[in-house]
Amino acid sequence: MLFRCHKAQLVWKICLINWPDVENTMNFASWWNDKVHNANRYPYSIELTKLSVTIMWQIWKARNALVFNGENYDPNEIVSKALFDYHEYKDNLLTNLSTPWITECPNDKNITIVQDGVIIFADASLHKERKMASIGVATMDSCGKLLQDFGAPIQFVGKVITAEALAIREALGKAMENGWTRVQVLSDAKNVVNMI
Repeated sequence: MLFRCHKAQLVWKICLINWPDVENTMNFASWWNDKVHNANRYPYSIELTKLSVTIMWQIWKARNALVFNGENYDPNEIVSKALFDYHEYKDNLLTNLSTPWITECPNDKNITIVQDGVIIFADASLHKERKMASIGVATMDSCGKLLQDFGAPIQFVGKVITAEALAIREALGKAMENGWTRVQVLSDAKNVVNMI
């Protein structure tokens, strides 16, 4: 879905990121781990990886918006949202945290701010007509290795903000279960993040 569907292919063409062998992959986690751990083959690999993550995130969210709410996003909108998120991440996260980059990954491939940091993506979707809701959580270590992914339907809660809060709570719960203390949680629900 992130690379093979027609709309996703248009998104990748518009943003001009071309990952080799993506068409032939059958296991996304293996493919992704290979790309992150062999990033020294690609110029600007750290930034390319970060940007690719935000693009995949927006493709996923656009897919959920279409499936659950009938909202159809143009590939240009998806790329614009990804670029906005990427620049917001760089501007806000990097300038507001006083902790400097600590490069401990092979070939200087940290994707988080601190050594041994974990980045968790949390999202929710709500389909009001079908009275369905679901959450998704994906976790990567500071070198970009996929640690966990989780997705599940949840009890219908009626409001997107509630579902998003439940997704963030699940992400924080996963961090506590695994003993992760240096965590960055990324969510598109800015109103929920501002309340935390």
